[in-house]
Amino acid sequence: HHPSTLGGSLMAYNATVKTNQREMSILDLYGDGSAHDRDHMLEEGEILTHILLPAPAAGEKTAYFRSISRFEAEWPIVECTVRLVVDGDTITDAGIGVGGVSQIPLKLTNVEAAIIDKPAAQATLEQAAQLSAEGANPLPQAAWKVDMLIGTLLTTLEMALDE
Repeated sequence: HHPSTLGGSLMAYNATVKTNQREMSILDLYGDGSAHDRDHMLEEGEILTHILLPAPAAGEKTAYFRSISRFEAEWPIVECTVRLVVDGDTITDAGIGVGGVSQIPLKLTNVEAAIIDKPAAQATLEQAAQLSAEGANPLPQAAWKVDMLIGTLLTTLEMALDE
């Protein structure tokens, strides 16, 4: 699986990147995961020079959580970054990036869509976390990670709202 912890977080923030040749979205930097011999989609000689993040939004709440098998010095089994914008009791915007479950860091757009304009409530989070399995594509011997993804995402969503 892709080694980037930062990648999932940058996806949660809809980051853009600049290189010595162009500007592109973080999604374009990682591609669709079909290039199994590459960690990114930069061309030969192309150098990443900048990472651009949007300004924080009013009501923004964030959290990062990683599920590991040891307390220190361990690659995450599954990791998640959540960015929520809450207005009153409603989630008005969301960004969710995960790692450890696919060839590339994933932006969970299906989960984001499921919680935008919904109540900032436990039931919303639980229903959304179940949808995360749709985006997971672990290696066959790591299919058990799908259940960990659901739990890790739910924990991260709860942490963001408790911020």
